[in-house]
Amino acid sequence: MNLADFASDSNHMNTNNSHKTFEKYWIWLAPVTIVVAFSAFLFISTSLMDYLAGTDIKTFSEFLFYNFDSDSVGGIDNLAEVQIGILTLLIGVLGLTMTVVAIVVQLASQRFTPKLIDLFLEDRINIATFLTMVSTSLYCIWVVYSIRVGYVPIYGSLGLMLLTTFILGMLIPYFRYVFQFLTPSNILYTIERNFTRGVIAARAGTASVDRQKMIVNNNLETIADIARSAVNQIDRNVSLLSIDSLANVLCSYIAGKQRLPEEWYRPHPENFISISSEFFEEITERRVWVEARGLIDLELIFTQALRMMPDAISAIATKTREVAMAGIKANDDESAYLCIEYLNTFLRRAINDKNQRAIFSLMYQYRRLAEDMLPTHLKFVNQIAFFFQYYGQESLRAGMPFLMIAAAMDIGTVLQRAYELNIGETDAILDTLLSMAHSSEVDGVPFAKKGVLKSHIILATHLFSMENTKEPLGKIEDSLRKIPADLLIELKTELLGVTKRKFWEITDRGGVNFEYLEPEKKIQLTRFYDEYLLNGIEKS
Repeated sequence: MNLADFASDSNHMNTNNSHKTFEKYWIWLAPVTIVVAFSAFLFISTSLMDYLAGTDIKTFSEFLFYNFDSDSVGGIDNLAEVQIGILTLLIGVLGLTMTVVAIVVQLASQRFTPKLIDLFLEDRINIATFLTMVSTSLYCIWVVYSIRVGYVPIYGSLGLMLLTTFILGMLIPYFRYVFQFLTPSNILYTIERNFTRGVIAARAGTASVDRQKMIVNNNLETIADIARSAVNQIDRNVSLLSIDSLANVLCSYIAGKQRLPEEWYRPHPENFISISSEFFEEITERRVWVEARGLIDLELIFTQALRMMPDAISAIATKTREVAMAGIKANDDESAYLCIEYLNTFLRRAINDKNQRAIFSLMYQYRRLAEDMLPTHLKFVNQIAFFFQYYGQESLRAGMPFLMIAAAMDIGTVLQRAYELNIGETDAILDTLLSMAHSSEVDGVPFAKKGVLKSHIILATHLFSMENTKEPLGKIEDSLRKIPADLLIELKTELLGVTKRKFWEITDRGGVNFEYLEPEKKIQLTRFYDEYLLNGIEKS
């Protein structure tokens, strides 16, 4: 649900949702119509058979409504008893409905979140259904009380009959509504809708801003509760739906937050009791408390999912990137940079846990974020390149050299994209990449050393056939000339020997092989060696 579109053009949204609205009402109308029509058909059919069998009543309509004739009191001595029976039926239906609903809501709240009970009790359809049942029961009591000798409440009895028919007819669609309401997708949709309404109300000034801040915060916490519960129960679908929902509300909020009143950006301290006062003041000053609330929850989910649910890790990485890009599109650099900070936090937690798959997934989405930011936010890309280097080295120290290679390859890919887009001022990114091959830590791990150097050679190969790349090629050449000739020749031989585009394992990156070069690129690789690295290097 997009906040900006919802607020700026609600009529357009209503038009787009008209078909869904019709379907929603038809779900109720169809069963009620079928039940009432079938019951009426049976009643009229059997009454017609009795009428045709012989009676003193002249017309069939009089026959149908004979019992409501006020002059026939002697024939309706049991009317009060009948209506007491109806009252018993209504109370029984009310009790049955409340019992069934209480059981299924309790079970669902144990599975998802206790806050589900609040959502259920605040739902208008649930409120209207129980009010109708209780009101009809009270109405029946009053109708029974009004019966006396010489007086038959004809219209009261008719109204009672219609209400009882309606209540019994709507039981099937109501139970269906309850079960659908408690499905994960509908629960999350309801929360998203409440979140959006809270923000819109605050922006329109139609409600207390403080109250709407509480509503927004509570809805974010509810989504997070559902996600954490799903992760604990290894419920893959619900956890992924919850993560997606949390990202959706953050993206929609960022798209329309600019028109919120100044008071909105001062959060309630009680909503952030788990963070330091310094961080609280920071998010207040940066006007990103809603984003911080959502990302704090994502961090908790991430921590739980590290060893239990790899899919959730990939989803969190993907959705954090999407929230960051929502900030970029809305010219909200603070929101975008907060996402970068949390991606770094996720990387730190994964490194501490020595979870290579999680780090690999995070780096992939981080690289995609850097590529998306290239045209407009090169300053962020420069920082991301540094973060790649930093966390690559941290992974190396933690005994995961492959991730140092992945970091170098990802920086190289970002640079390839930058040169394709003719992005200027990329020297800082290139310097970061080249420096990764010349640290004492990398020198001590030959496997990592070779992988990082290959990223340099692959980048040079891609640049060789492009225009206006002489300067970066010269930098790469100068860096590679510091490497022993026999090692460079060995690296060339290994790269030329890679023939499969895809690695033989499936990853979030689609199993792409870092070291694969297209046949024409292999020709460029040979030319780069011959024309740039020939001096001092024996030809292979």
